[in-house]
Amino acid sequence: MNTRERKVIEFILENYNKVILYREKYENIDMTGNITIDKLPLISKLDVARNGLNVISDEYYVKMCSNQLKSFRTSGSTGESYEIYWDKSDDLQSMIELFLLRKKYYGIMPSDKMCYFYPSDVDGIDDFYYEKGTFGISKACLYNNNINNAYKKILDYNPVWMILQPSIALYLCEIICEKNYAIPSNLKYIELTGEYLSEEARKNIQSIFQCNIANQYGMKEFNSIAYECPYGVMHCMENNVYSEEVKGELVITTLKNRAMPLIRFKSGDKGKIYEVDCKCGKHGKAIKLLNGRKDDFIRSKDGTRTHAYAAIQIIQNINYLYDGIIIHYQIIQKSMDKLVIKAVPRYAEDKDKIAILLVNGFKKRFDDEYDIDINFLDYIENDGKNKVAVFISEITNEREG
Repeated sequence: MNTRERKVIEFILENYNKVILYREKYENIDMTGNITIDKLPLISKLDVARNGLNVISDEYYVKMCSNQLKSFRTSGSTGESYEIYWDKSDDLQSMIELFLLRKKYYGIMPSDKMCYFYPSDVDGIDDFYYEKGTFGISKACLYNNNINNAYKKILDYNPVWMILQPSIALYLCEIICEKNYAIPSNLKYIELTGEYLSEEARKNIQSIFQCNIANQYGMKEFNSIAYECPYGVMHCMENNVYSEEVKGELVITTLKNRAMPLIRFKSGDKGKIYEVDCKCGKHGKAIKLLNGRKDDFIRSKDGTRTHAYAAIQIIQNINYLYDGIIIHYQIIQKSMDKLVIKAVPRYAEDKDKIAILLVNGFKKRFDDEYDIDINFLDYIENDGKNKVAVFISEITNEREG
């Protein structure tokens, strides 16, 4: 057993018996002997969604009940919905290595002005948010005809760096080219995260923004998992997580989140883990991400495009208002006038309520532009290659007919 493996085993032994989910899953495993991590069962996002508070450490339960933990609900890129909890101190500790590497590789300081897009979980939240050197823009601007105004505000703010999903960065590239907008004069770095970054997308973003670009692979459950150095290597954040490759899928164990210690968590992402002795000076594990998901646009008969987040937000709103009533979902555009929603309800008796909420939500947002079919399932299968995409367009052409 090497030093890395010993470190993760120590964390597991310290934390597993404080969590109901692991006490149940490890019941028939001798945890007193010389255990190895590969002998422990994997857990999935659905395990977390269905077990709810049983994934919270006993030590942090009182803090959770008294709202002393940092918490937020995630839909993720695969549509599962559950609450994530962090002790505020652990959350900060998990970000230190990332900030140090941003400074080392790209000269980015924590005090530098930053811009990012944030999810708007409920109606009524402002589209723009300023605080302590950061400028946040609601993703609602991607579909509420406010994207041009949002970009003008980015220019006014003039950030030194931005955190963007590749699909949002590409959307901004379209707006810049279409309107002949300038690039923020202070901008020197863009961090791309939240989606698979193809080489074609990277080149397009680089050609428009003309600044340093780095890929950062992370999940809210763990914060940063891997970060790209200037030599193009995605180095694992080995002080933050323990990463494995199991049958081609990336499996992650936290080394920082003691409030919600996810152990051998199936990310749903395909990738390869390898050892590297990099020119940047880092040694150890690196990740090569293999699977990709395009963030598509919903198309209508008149040829207009609406960012898929418009549909995703409807379900996020429902989950926010009704305590995660839908634990997994997928939206499929079958044609220019038909959307299919696959949904896994938290409780079977909520199906009628969910159907009404979904139909009303989609009709309010899209009027009667689309027929809405709802399919309730026990789980949503993937294609065996990629994780389940939250939105799929089955339209092959820009326009039908």
